[in-house]
Order: sequence, then C-alpha cells, then structure tokens
Amino acid sequence: MEDYAIDFDELLDEEFGKDAGAPSEDFEAKEEKRYAITFSEKMRREFEYEGKPLSAVKVPNADLDDKSPWAEFVISSKMVHKSKYKDGQLFVYLPESETLTLKKSVAKADPETGEKAYEELPPEKVTAKELYERIAASRRAYRQDRAEGEPDAKKAGGDEYVRIGFSKKCVREFESKDGRKLASISVPPAPNDEEGKWQSFVVPADAVKESKFDERKAYISLPADKAVTLTSSRKETDAEGKDAYATEKQEASPAEIKARFAAGKPQQKKQKSI
Repeated sequence: MEDYAIDFDELLDEEFGKDAGAPSEDFEAKEEKRYAITFSEKMRREFEYEGKPLSAVKVPNADLDDKSPWAEFVISSKMVHKSKYKDGQLFVYLPESETLTLKKSVAKADPETGEKAYEELPPEKVTAKELYERIAASRRAYRQDRAEGEPDAKKAGGDEYVRIGFSKKCVREFESKDGRKLASISVPPAPNDEEGKWQSFVVPADAVKESKFDERKAYISLPADKAVTLTSSRKETDAEGKDAYATEKQEASPAEIKARFAAGKPQQKKQKSI
C-alpha cells in the first residue's frame, strides 16, 4: 500500500471549525438510529489539535482489487470506546445522518529532485450509515477471499487465479545465484499425511503481497490450472554412515495448497490452547 499524508489542519477547520475535536452540536439531541463503527487499534492514530485529543481512523477500500490509498476520517478521541468482547477492537457510535469527511493523499516523487511530495485527492462526504456499509462490505470481501478452497473470482488475461493466504512466518526470501530475488513458501502438511511433513515451493519475491487487513499475513495469486512443484527434504544415512538429505518432489494444484493452509489454521489454534 502506498504511504500517504493528510492535511489535518485544513480538515479540522473545515469539519469542526473552532470546536475542533467536538461532536456536532445536535449529536446529543437527535433521536435517530445510531451505527457502531468498529475498527482495530492499528487503524487508529491519535494526535492533538489545539490541545484537544483527536483520532484519525483509516477506512479500507471495499474492493480488494482497489489499490488506491485508504482514506481517513477524524473524530474526537473522547467518542472512541474499547470493545468489551474483542481485544484490540474500538468503536464509535454515530447517528445515521452524521456526516464525516474522508480524505487521502498519494505519495509521489518529484521527477526532477526525486523528493517525496503528497498529492491530496478530492475529499468525500459520507454519512455514518454509508461508512458502516462500506466497512461491512470490505469485511465481507475479506472473509470471502479467505474462504477455504474457493478459487478467486479475479481473472487476469482470461485465466482464473487462486489466491492463497498464509502467515508471513511461512515466507523465506533469498537470492538465487544469478541474482534473482525469490521467496520460499512453506506449506503445512496435508490432513491425511501421517508424517506431518511440511513442503515448500519457490516463487519470485515480488509475487508475494502483504495483506491489507492483517500485517502478519501475506498472499499470492497462482493460475488455477497450473500445477505447483512442492519439495521437501528427507534425512538419510549414506554408505559411510554419515547423514545426508534427499529432496522429494510432489505436484499439487493451487486449490489443494490453499486447502492445506486452511486446514492447518484450526490445528494451530488448538495447539496454542493446550
């Protein structure tokens, strides 16, 4: 994701005027439906403006394929509450018609000096209801994307691709002898593998993308109709009695690999709880 900066002074003056950081005057008086806008602590950045505590909250794009920067809205930190049911989750209650300003900027390098500058994109006004629906749509897209064994709806050049998600701990980057940057991805054992054997496959390093929703996760998209070569090492003893390692190879479809990652998640959670 591209980095960006927000002109908060302009935003605050435009949104709150002299009472920067305070809710609108009729917030308490309105008797209308309210929406709980939820977000993680990682999506919030606290700062002060004229001595008032404020929070800038990131808003993810509803479409996973939308690569534009995420927007932010600013609200009084006093209106932000911690969830009683989920650690690390925050929320704000807003009336249905409460209007918020979403702003975002794109980082660009000056073609002559190479220095980084920020180009502010046009601001967007949304109601609390619209913001709630946008965040809900983003979460639905994320859950659908992680659905076990399902191929992506995304297509490139007419070919169907499967998006495989995994922990960054499963990725090891290295450089080949000819200078190419590669990544080895470790795949958990198949559910019916009694040996519990982990395997791996190698891809170009730039093919591995970071998840927008969880900084601990990454993913890769592979052609659905092309087999992937998985390798593993087996310890042996040579004729002289010394330890040696033999490489085993096996082919698997991207859908099978995705299913193995999905099947491995409950097992990992169970091990942690013991």
